[in-house]
Amino acid sequence: MLGYWRGLFQIWSNVHRQHLNGTVDPMIYASVEREIRSYAGQFSVGAATNRIEARRRLMFWAWQSEKFQFSEDFSTFVDGLINANTSARRAEDQTVVQGASTDGMPQPGQVTAGPCRG
Repeated sequence: MLGYWRGLFQIWSNVHRQHLNGTVDPMIYASVEREIRSYAGQFSVGAATNRIEARRRLMFWAWQSEKFQFSEDFSTFVDGLINANTSARRAEDQTVVQGASTDGMPQPGQVTAGPCRG
């Protein structure tokens, strides 16, 4: 599973670098950015929220493991999306037991002792 996410991060990082250099089609960048935002948890109402929520948790888990491999620009970009989403969810999380999950996936901010099992 980690290899899948590492591959996505590599693709996203490449497109992000090309965007910063001005060498990628703006429509391609917009599409990739929308994908990253949805996986970071910034999805629109009416989306398949259960599946996106699972992807959000997996992305967070994988990103914490793999982010050291990427440029500071890309890391700052992804961290900003994840942190914005985490801040927006804090109010919702106050009503849920800290770290509780019905599917065994870690919550953003939850420290895990080993690999994610899901």
